Amino acid sequence: MQENGRVSFIVQIGPLGYRELTTRGTYTNRRWRQQRKDRSQGDVRAGDLIFFYFTGRVRDCPRRIERVFRVTAVAEDNEVLFLEEVAHLREPLVLESIRSLVSRGTLGWQIGMAGQQGFNIYPMRKNDAAWVLRSCGTNVPTLPV
Repeated sequence: MQENGRVSFIVQIGPLGYRELTTRGTYTNRRWRQQRKDRSQGDVRAGDLIFFYFTGRVRDCPRRIERVFRVTAVAEDNEVLFLEEVAHLREPLVLESIRSLVSRGTLGWQIGMAGQQGFNIYPMRKNDAAWVLRSCGTNVPTLPV
């Protein structure tokens, strides 16, 4: 999960989160402390990478991981993450492929949470982040994870 202090996270968002991400460059979860499933949000720091999984209700890119963002700043209470897009996957990782790769052991269970009800954020294994960037290709030549 970590190299030189950088951690990668998988975050699932629907239409409202997608709109916030694409118009303001932020991700907000004001109730992360109240729900055990969201506690990883408290671990996010500037410099970390976020791999966004978009739910089926996001019309532009449904049921896939397609974009990667770097956290540029974190609000003092960790409720708001400020982000910049750093990569667009040339071959998005769709839900069916994610499930297959997890069942074969290529990717860890954390990334396999994508598409599950009630999931918001989990830290990713370092090798999963590297695998996604290498296997799916990006619009940038190198992106350290």
